[in-house]
Amino acid sequence: MMIDGGVIMGKIKDFILALGLDDGISFTSPGDICPEGRQGCKFTCIKTGGDYLYNCYRNSCECKGRIKGKRDTSTIINYKNNDKISKVIRELPDRIVKLPEWAEDMLIKYNSFGAYERGQLKVKYDPKLNRMVCLCGEVAIGRLLVEDEQYKDRPKWYRYDDTGLPFIIDSTPDVAVIVEDVFSAAAVSDISMTGIALMGTELPISYLMYLANYDRLIVALDKDATIKALKIKKELDLYCKDVKVLMLEKDLKDSTLNERLDILV
Repeated sequence: MMIDGGVIMGKIKDFILALGLDDGISFTSPGDICPEGRQGCKFTCIKTGGDYLYNCYRNSCECKGRIKGKRDTSTIINYKNNDKISKVIRELPDRIVKLPEWAEDMLIKYNSFGAYERGQLKVKYDPKLNRMVCLCGEVAIGRLLVEDEQYKDRPKWYRYDDTGLPFIIDSTPDVAVIVEDVFSAAAVSDISMTGIALMGTELPISYLMYLANYDRLIVALDKDATIKALKIKKELDLYCKDVKVLMLEKDLKDSTLNERLDILV
């Protein structure tokens, strides 16, 4: 392998293995280069569970896929112990307190109270920002507790952490439903499926190391994000054999239990 004029030459596998990535660590090309020699690309790679997931963010470039790596005992143990990506994490403010009972109404409204009662969704309260703070390991995401018109300029969701990790409400190791927000992920857990919240409609590459370990993935975004859901499916098809997109008429967090069962099961 050699570098000539900013273009990396040689086999993709050789290039990726030469990076020497540890499990859970990602690489992003410092310039607009691709292992296949194309310019104007942004190449990324992440190692997860001993395997390498790589992708080039340019529609005309087909440099995407998965390379099977050697899985030793330490790799498996680290993955099971959630020894994930190491990044700087913002500490939660000292003002975070126990969730007041009156704030539970929002959990009930958006079909998230069941996950809260089961202990799958851990929630606290930020009195200064008046936000419900949803916790998942090192991930902390706040939801504005007022929905009046006068607060429409404030973002509904606020991320307290800088981990780059997804918000996961874990129910089963086999099937995961990819949704837009925490409440939808909580609603999914009511039917014994794992809910993974993107907190938006884009799929960060740092999430791939988690998603690639499920046997089946269901992309269930809001109706107005169907095109983005199809784009996400196209990316995930490279890493998972069974990926499905649901065309939702109603957000999962606004659906009854029977409606969710009909849609997802």
